[in-house]
Amino acid sequence: MGTRIGGQTRYETAALLADEHLAVRGGAPVRGVVVASGEDAAQGIDALAATFLAGTLGAPVLLTQRDALPDPAAAALARVLAAAEGRAVHVM
Repeated sequence: MGTRIGGQTRYETAALLADEHLAVRGGAPVRGVVVASGEDAAQGIDALAATFLAGTLGAPVLLTQRDALPDPAAAALARVLAAAEGRAVHVM
């Protein structure tokens, strides 16, 4: 059985998953990162819609708020971009 990955917030959980994504790749570069809204998406694009692009790119998904990038997401973004090929950030 797998190990549960979870943070105190959805933003922290996404950051932990991004770290796990890098670990599983064993140092192989990623092709960027996908940043999507972590807020309720009654009238917008949510992270579920971002998963197709992330899967195609082999990139992790980080969650953000409308007016600010939460600290866990900002720290994970820096770590992912340091390991990225081309350092592309795809914003949904």
